[in-house]
Amino acid sequence: MSSAASVDRGSSRLSGLQDGRTSAARSVAWLSLAPSANTYDPVASIAAVVETARSQSSSEVHKRTRKEYLEYCAKVGVDPFKVNATTAAHVATFYKVRTKNFELGTSTSKHVSAQMTLFFTELGCTGRWTTGEIDGKAFVNGNPNDSKAVEDMKRAHKVKLARDGRVTLPMDPLEYGHICAY
Repeated sequence: MSSAASVDRGSSRLSGLQDGRTSAARSVAWLSLAPSANTYDPVASIAAVVETARSQSSSEVHKRTRKEYLEYCAKVGVDPFKVNATTAAHVATFYKVRTKNFELGTSTSKHVSAQMTLFFTELGCTGRWTTGEIDGKAFVNGNPNDSKAVEDMKRAHKVKLARDGRVTLPMDPLEYGHICAY
């Protein structure tokens, strides 16, 4: 190997760069970005990051849908921040009402669904919705927007739009009258 082709293994290929990307800088510099113990609020920090990641229009839709959900809850007399065994049915009903009894299209329904997922995620509800009873006491777990009640409401919405000729539904190739070869 010629001396011109030899590589200096003692220095980093990144040393001397203006942004300080050396192995020592990478192992220490990130810690200076962490908040101090008296200002640390992980929930607020994550919410700020999620909000920053959204586009301006998505952020506005989220704020509007959140406001609409709170108004809806006030009208029907439900605490929007209390999650219990009936919350999934309540969210499904909001979905139906917000899409104007399924008159609005799938873009609106997707926005509503996405925003409801975010709303309950901010409350700490994540994962598949489950309910049950232990020793006579009801319990819930997960995000009510990820429930069978909401899933059924979304399916009913798609069926309504398909009947109106506004969307097509996937066809089961084995359904009677629709058998087709693959």
